[in-house]
Amino acid sequence: MRIQMCFDTAPHDRPPAYLTPPRGHGPLAIHTYKDMRPSIGAFNFSLAHTPNLDKLASEGLVFSRAYVQYAFCAPSRNSFMSGRRPDTTRVWNFQDHFRQPTSAPGGGAGGENWLAMPEYFKKAGFLTLGSGKLYHPQVPPDNDMPMSWTEGYDYYCPECTPPRCPSSSATGPANGNFHCLEEDPIGDYTLCVANTTADETDFSAQLEDQRIRDNCIHHLDVAHTAIASQKFDNFFVGCGLHKPHVPWIFPAEFLENFPENLDDIPLASDTYAPEGMPAVAWHFPADVHGIDIVANGTANYTRSRNFRRGYYAAIAYTDYNIGKLLDSLKSYGFEDNTVVIVFGDHGWQLGEHDTWAKMTNFEVALRTPLIIRAPWMTASIGRVTSVLAEAVDFYPTLAALAGLPDPITEMQELNGTSLLPVFVNPDDINFKSAAYSQFAKPSRGNPYAFWPTPARNATEIMGYSVRVDDWRCTIWFGFDGKTVTVNTTDVIGIELYDHRGDPGELDWAGEHRNAASDLGNADLLSELHGKILDYIRLV
Repeated sequence: MRIQMCFDTAPHDRPPAYLTPPRGHGPLAIHTYKDMRPSIGAFNFSLAHTPNLDKLASEGLVFSRAYVQYAFCAPSRNSFMSGRRPDTTRVWNFQDHFRQPTSAPGGGAGGENWLAMPEYFKKAGFLTLGSGKLYHPQVPPDNDMPMSWTEGYDYYCPECTPPRCPSSSATGPANGNFHCLEEDPIGDYTLCVANTTADETDFSAQLEDQRIRDNCIHHLDVAHTAIASQKFDNFFVGCGLHKPHVPWIFPAEFLENFPENLDDIPLASDTYAPEGMPAVAWHFPADVHGIDIVANGTANYTRSRNFRRGYYAAIAYTDYNIGKLLDSLKSYGFEDNTVVIVFGDHGWQLGEHDTWAKMTNFEVALRTPLIIRAPWMTASIGRVTSVLAEAVDFYPTLAALAGLPDPITEMQELNGTSLLPVFVNPDDINFKSAAYSQFAKPSRGNPYAFWPTPARNATEIMGYSVRVDDWRCTIWFGFDGKTVTVNTTDVIGIELYDHRGDPGELDWAGEHRNAASDLGNADLLSELHGKILDYIRLV
């Protein structure tokens, strides 16, 4: 079988032998889309135009409560690609990476010899190929070539070209020549409706994601040839699409799927910061241009609606590209013996909590739309599970679905748990008791600040968040940059949000009010505080 990646730590028994994958091939990986919240049909979002992801969901297993470990690109990718949590990778900025030695400034993770996710498959004899944004550019350097990827094959990365990424086969600007038929704001756009098509034949006019998509399809062809010639038996193809990351540039045809009247595009249900929220939990709107940067409900509502529509159109464009990849997979006869996993590197706020972008420990920033299709796991087909899942679980889960030995047999001390038992019993909601995330900040004097991301030894605040069945609790601690350790006795802020009865809404009312000071929650808060302290000690 193959893997396509578009992209309670207790051990669990392996399933019976009859659930092992078909022989002869191996995982493929679609991976990730960037900045993708669960605004797709399979997650009951009514405005979505995502027929390909919805079809994939009907054939696979949807994880309705999957969370990343860090709501920022580079730390999140260092985490799920290595199978380790941010406190283990020691990456919570855009400067560091898990391959740094312990002698690096502030103390690196010492992961020079770790087997990253694709590298584990490579060592098992898989052909490993990558395109687009899988690792964050330069962290680790050169998309982790040659460790993660099979030597002698190209890695296509329009976002990081030579000499910055010497192994990238991409050249020139990421996007081809285009102009905006419509842009917002004019002259400094966050949103651009481009005069291109979804299948532009002129390379010089293609958008970045079409170029990445087409190279991923090329890699499937390479894998097909390698298997047909018996050069390899299995493959791992990683495809990191860029959208819906800002700026939202997409072919004009995808805007046609959404209402022309902006009044038909709903705003966030509460455009104010949560009541009783500590200042450190928030940041001024980021990544978008032209949103009024004043706290509490002062955003330009017309622009907010337009931006939300543009974000949904960018997701529709991504869905189209994923559909082309899945069609190619099927054309090679790989569909029935390939794992397909799709997910985002984190979520995104579209005005919820009166902020934009990611960079928080709120639910909407940490939740990722995870779908995994493994056709031989018949009990999982077309199912939705509410099991708590984490991005660090992807690595051991894909290894298990591929029938490979537990990575621990290769001395890989991963922080994630294989979700394989969930494919046998999707209703086992007690499989994991909690999901953990965190976020670092550079300044106690300016708790809203998140940029520039702090060096390890310049970090002043670390916030840890735990999601359990009915609650999310986040505690912000002081951080000692000299020793690069969290001071668990120095509590800067506490948040507690009520998710009882939450059906999976992206703007759940229980996160509009911080319930940490409610006297009736004292015992619960003490319990969740203890979970966070245990987590810090464990990692």
